[in-house]
Amino acid sequence: MSNVEKEIRLEVNKDQIEKVRNNTELVAERKRMIDITCGKYGFDSLSKVGYICRVRAKNGKYKLEVKNYLDSEKAMEKSIEIESVRDGVEFFGLLGMTPYLVLDRYRETRKHNDLLICIDEFQDDIGDYIEIEYQESNRDQAMQFIKEMDLDLDLKDKYGDIVKARLENDKEFEKNFSKSLDSYKKSL
Repeated sequence: MSNVEKEIRLEVNKDQIEKVRNNTELVAERKRMIDITCGKYGFDSLSKVGYICRVRAKNGKYKLEVKNYLDSEKAMEKSIEIESVRDGVEFFGLLGMTPYLVLDRYRETRKHNDLLICIDEFQDDIGDYIEIEYQESNRDQAMQFIKEMDLDLDLKDKYGDIVKARLENDKEFEKNFSKSLDSYKKSL
């Protein structure tokens, strides 16, 4: 499946998550989701080649995904199912790509009018976020939802950029992140 994905990302706290839950309709229950992002240039891969490649594990299913970013909020995405996470990492390895980012989170998907709201609660010290996907509506509707929920209008970067900034500025986070990444790599 290939389509243009349009999304806005915001950092939220537990009270804001509850408010969003109370004012939206459940689409998909809270489930664990792990993304392993691979690249030739580590965190600089997106800026150098314009896309990211990842292996996604969700609900006992595994996918190879490529996201080609058109701008900060829009990306073309293509995915195919695979047999295992190891298959995906080995596939990208044949292309000279290695894992540089693991995002381990619980994702719950909700709906408000034509907006899809993904609540992402991370296992690592990255924070909690909502992604507002507005494929079927427009950005104005997403901004209106943010106002209705009294959310901070401080739009956030992609998760990889958030993690990269934390790695550059927080030595304790860097130590824990490296340990976690090594653990995932060894488990493959």
